[in-house]
Amino acid sequence: MDNAPLRIVADDRERAGGEVLAALVARGDATVEIARLDVGDYRVERRLLVERKTAADFAASLIDGRLFHQTAALALAPERAVLVLEGCEQDWRDTSVRREALQGALITIGVFFGVAVLQSDGPEETARLLVYLGRQ
Repeated sequence: MDNAPLRIVADDRERAGGEVLAALVARGDATVEIARLDVGDYRVERRLLVERKTAADFAASLIDGRLFHQTAALALAPERAVLVLEGCEQDWRDTSVRREALQGALITIGVFFGVAVLQSDGPEETARLLVYLGRQ
């Protein structure tokens, strides 16, 4: 296994909620650059685009219509696309969006757009997933 640091580019708008960035830097096994990405929140090793959504953001973007536009842009990008959903069971309950609506959105994203969906319980696990993705 290659132990060279992974190259991860984080969208500059991710700085506001920099918990994932802080966790990546603390790990020490990735170099993190900040730049404006046209699509996604993270580009891992120039071959994966990752969109990170907290439970609240996923629900809000489903309600306001951003979710499927963002997903379509991810699906059309030349890199492989991944959606990381961040939150515990209570976070999802707190969204007040019906479970069936959330499941329907996930079916559309995974099956019809072909975007892989991964679950994370928080920023540290999201950082770990980004590194795991890059190492695969």
